Amino acid sequence: IETSGDEADDFYPAIRAQIIKTGDGWVGLGYSLDELMADSFAVISTDGNTPEKYELTGRTTPVLLDDSFQTLVDASTEVVDGDLVMSFTKTLAEDDEVEIGQSGTDWGFFLFAYGDGSLALHDTRDAIAIDLSPVCDPDATPSPTPLPTYSIAPTAGSTCESDDADYDFALELNGISGLTFYWRILEGDDVPDGLESPALRGRLLKQGGGYSAIAASEDSLMPGSDAIIGEEGSVPEKYELTGRSDSDVSRLGDASQTLAEASCETIEIDGVEYLDCQWVKQMEESGEIPIVAGMNTFLFAIGSSSLGYHDSRIAADIDLLTCASSIDNIKGVSSSAIKVHGMLMMAAWAYAAPLGVIFARIKSLCLRAGLFKQWLYAHMFVQLTAIVLTAAGFAKAYQAIKKADGIDHLTYRHPKLGVGVMVSAIIQLIMGIVRPHPPHKGEAKSIARYAFEGLHRLFGYGGIVLAVVTMLSGVEKAYELRHISAKSPWNTAVIVPVVVTVFVLIATTVYIFVTQPPADKPYDEVAKAAEKTISTDDVDVEQEEDKDEEDK
Repeated sequence: IETSGDEADDFYPAIRAQIIKTGDGWVGLGYSLDELMADSFAVISTDGNTPEKYELTGRTTPVLLDDSFQTLVDASTEVVDGDLVMSFTKTLAEDDEVEIGQSGTDWGFFLFAYGDGSLALHDTRDAIAIDLSPVCDPDATPSPTPLPTYSIAPTAGSTCESDDADYDFALELNGISGLTFYWRILEGDDVPDGLESPALRGRLLKQGGGYSAIAASEDSLMPGSDAIIGEEGSVPEKYELTGRSDSDVSRLGDASQTLAEASCETIEIDGVEYLDCQWVKQMEESGEIPIVAGMNTFLFAIGSSSLGYHDSRIAADIDLLTCASSIDNIKGVSSSAIKVHGMLMMAAWAYAAPLGVIFARIKSLCLRAGLFKQWLYAHMFVQLTAIVLTAAGFAKAYQAIKKADGIDHLTYRHPKLGVGVMVSAIIQLIMGIVRPHPPHKGEAKSIARYAFEGLHRLFGYGGIVLAVVTMLSGVEKAYELRHISAKSPWNTAVIVPVVVTVFVLIATTVYIFVTQPPADKPYDEVAKAAEKTISTDDVDVEQEEDKDEEDK
């Protein structure tokens, strides 16, 4: 610890540090108040480069801080006798960074990590509490101070007393009826063979059969969490959670199945059946969210049948040393809102939009019948209806997701496709408003008119195809997340009207081709007059007299 030197007075006190790593690669020194990477800062040297400061936001790749934060002094990295030597001097207290404590009363934890090659997931890591206060003998080398001794004691007024002698605490989880979490921190010889100290002995006691699950989380969300799941008739195992659906819950490989004394059995207490799952887990394991002897964020979920979408779930912050806790019921997406969203989108894109395409296709038949403007009015009406329904369905989904806890609007493929459908609808509306009018009699069709007709058809048919794909993917996702109980009625509601539309379009096209060959188009001028929404009586006179008003 340096208290003075060549730098400005506000630079001190500072820590002068040197880390020596066998072999090349990279090495990092971080500082944390809770032994976790998240919300910590680190000094890292990569590929022999000068050490720089990084922000650790979680277990992902560290973020290099901008130049205004790069305040290290005498920073260097060199290879000495094949070893990587990183040196630097850093102010103990800097704005917007975790302050490095000097004494045992305010210490935090130094995080050490290193790896071979470029900066990536570390080969090895550790957290050590070190007392940096000066020693009496300046020639003495201070030894790392061991981590503080765990003090197991419930908080005052706690209702966490365990009725099982194998556990120190038992917490009834409000929000999940009939589920109790038991635990004890094991150290030294109490830790089962094959595991390193400390370890957590855990038990989930659930009323009824099915399954129970606990997951360590960094943000109260399922994605990125590490779970232990116990099912009736099998032993608890470790799973990785990458999302909210069934397919996002993946059993870890056999090499990662390190639970000890794991069991799940059905027991009876006072005539009531319970699922009793117990296990011992090493509190810190490579590649997994560490469990600390202090405050942790856990997710709990239960199901009444085999492993699948949970009946209930909560997020709980639990201090494993004192049993201090806070529990939040996780609000999911409303199933009724999702159903309304689906029905609105189907009404728009399985019924209204295809009907609008049919009206456009029978244009020439309407003209033959003397219905000069009706086809256009019908086409515009149903397409505007489709846009209104799309906007309403979009808004309903947005509102439902916004009210739910911890769900991003664009997490899955379906909402991304939905945005594409909404964009195509808006583009169609804009093109319809600013479309170039057909040429006057005797004039050639403009390039803008050709472009409009091509793009209008492209976005029209393309939008419907995209919408069909989106609706079918939405049905699949809604079923996967248990918002609907069966897929077939919803899929039928999408597929049948689309198939009917395709049949009508093909039949109409064939009929028009047979009765009016492409070379013979006697109704072109009438069609243009109708589309320009002018009177069909004495068309030439109307075009000349009202040209300015029509353009306006």
